[in-house]
Amino acid sequence: MNGALTIRNRLGEPWLAVCLVVFVSALAFLPLVTELGFYHDDWFTTASRVSGTPLTLMHSIDRPGMGVLYQWVSDLLGEAPIAWHLFAWAVRTAGGLAFLWLARMLWPGQNLATSLLAVLYAVYPGFLQQPSANNYQNHLVAYSLSILSLALTVKAVRSPRWPVKIILTVLALAAAYCYPRVYEAMIGVEALRFVLIWYTLRGESLHGFWKRAGISMLWFTPFLLVAGYFIYYRLFIFESQRISVDAESLLAQYSQNIIGMGGVLIINWIKDFFETSLGAWFIPIYQLGLGVRVRYFFLAIGLGLAAFLLILVYSRLVRTGRSEDAEQASSWARDAAIIGAVGVLVTLLPVLLSRRDVQFRNYLDRYTIQSILPTAMLLVGGIWVIVRSKFRVAVISALVILAVFTHLFNSANYAANWDLQRQVWWQLYWRAPQIEPGTALIVQMPPAYRYPEGFEVWAPANRIYYPDRNPPVLTAEVLNTDTLGDVLNGEVSKRNFRLIEFDLDFRNTLILSLPTAESCLHALERDYELSRWDYDLTRQAAPASRIDRIVPEGEAPSFPTVIFGREPEHGWCYYYQKADLARQRNDWQEVVRLGEEAANNGLAAVDAIEWAPFFEAYLHLERIEEARELAELIRKTPPIYEGLCRKYLPDSTMVGYHAAQMLCELP
Repeated sequence: MNGALTIRNRLGEPWLAVCLVVFVSALAFLPLVTELGFYHDDWFTTASRVSGTPLTLMHSIDRPGMGVLYQWVSDLLGEAPIAWHLFAWAVRTAGGLAFLWLARMLWPGQNLATSLLAVLYAVYPGFLQQPSANNYQNHLVAYSLSILSLALTVKAVRSPRWPVKIILTVLALAAAYCYPRVYEAMIGVEALRFVLIWYTLRGESLHGFWKRAGISMLWFTPFLLVAGYFIYYRLFIFESQRISVDAESLLAQYSQNIIGMGGVLIINWIKDFFETSLGAWFIPIYQLGLGVRVRYFFLAIGLGLAAFLLILVYSRLVRTGRSEDAEQASSWARDAAIIGAVGVLVTLLPVLLSRRDVQFRNYLDRYTIQSILPTAMLLVGGIWVIVRSKFRVAVISALVILAVFTHLFNSANYAANWDLQRQVWWQLYWRAPQIEPGTALIVQMPPAYRYPEGFEVWAPANRIYYPDRNPPVLTAEVLNTDTLGDVLNGEVSKRNFRLIEFDLDFRNTLILSLPTAESCLHALERDYELSRWDYDLTRQAAPASRIDRIVPEGEAPSFPTVIFGREPEHGWCYYYQKADLARQRNDWQEVVRLGEEAANNGLAAVDAIEWAPFFEAYLHLERIEEARELAELIRKTPPIYEGLCRKYLPDSTMVGYHAAQMLCELP
């Protein structure tokens, strides 16, 4: 007991609370931080670099304020993924500390409860886009700024000195002006601001409902004017070039079917309220935990236990002092729960009005972010009201442990995604010293890792091969039922991606296929060498693929290790890529040498089609027996040798004859 008192007295309780928030947040987000990279919209910064189009201009079509912030942060952090991930974590944690300050002004004396409020905010598991740190740091900055603005407002209301009130209000207004311009759906925070002003004035000598309401409105009016101007600007002045954030199209939809859309709005409002506040703690962990590796379960248990111990030690240290949370009638928890419930509803409303809703799939969990603060209030306040005193810390610790598990499993999925992306780009670099300008790339990934948009391919591809030329020299598109016809017909079209203009020429298509995570990347030459695991769309599009778009000679450019990290260990896929490149050069001796070196290192193909370069090399060097052994391996998977037969049967040379004899049913 004396030791606990000594620690608390030396550090001071506020610093202990700060340490608790920081350390628990670190346990949730940092264990796998070095294994994370760029995903989806994270490639905006790379697209900006290779196109010469500033991020400010790219985002002028939908969120100009985000473009300004994004450009500033990009100039500061550069291209290393680790810098973005640490920055995003620091910003989120700073938001938790701002919330700690706000909560302690609202409920002074409730040190344990307010610290747990901030911890729940910091590790909230419903927002799963933290690993997409490059892009979503924008949202985290905006939300942390909104929380700071709320705290400054409450501090201004509480301050007894008018000069201090004015300065704090001006600072709060500046933050309120900025954060909706980064992400407009956060405008609902302003309704929460009014609730907090009203609540803060409860201790003033204000008699009567209307007097308190009048004073609250006086404080809120400057913020209402700032918010009102933003809404007017967004609805009636700004012209968005993205239909999903176009206010005019939304207003037209509501005017055409106000009753139907109103009904859907109410249903989704109720659904999203419970998903955001309660479902977030259980749905994502269930979805993410189904496919996670066993080692991550053990790591999660260790991290969860560490978080629990931190909370337990902190709670014991706090309780060795004044018993501010002793069992006694108190209205603060009820108030916190009510404010939290109202806050979740009002912060969800702008999202729902824009015809979006919370779902824990397809990245739609991002619509929980503006409701994290009131969710923490609702849960901690509700637990303080419902649960007996001696069990409160245990219940909240259980929620924190669930959150730590969720974020670790989520990070593990993102780490696996990044590892596969790194493999793709390193293998392409091994395979292709250079790629012809004007090539239209199609990269087919396994289903769980497929690219949603073409810029996620052409941005890194240009960064590797043409980092100093713009507009983009290499282009790309995703392969789906809508684009398949264009690929096969060799269509040429002009594209405009966020004001980056380029010509997409499917006459110069190069298809790169990674059928499974265990396969190597295959640069397709028509449909001759398809894997047994290639998907139907890949098979249908394969005839359009031109291997001659790869330039086999010359020196490769310097690889951007700042983004993709150091070169992976030279496993089977390294030897396969180098052998396939040597085959393109007709250097058959080198192909055989690489194959023998791989065999000496105990390496072999998992995907049988990857024996094809070595099979062909043995035939060219008239090493028939070795070729026959590989033919036996290839013939075990009929879809593979059927494609090779289409390649070799028309070949009248001795190589073609032997290949056909070994693989094909000759007439």
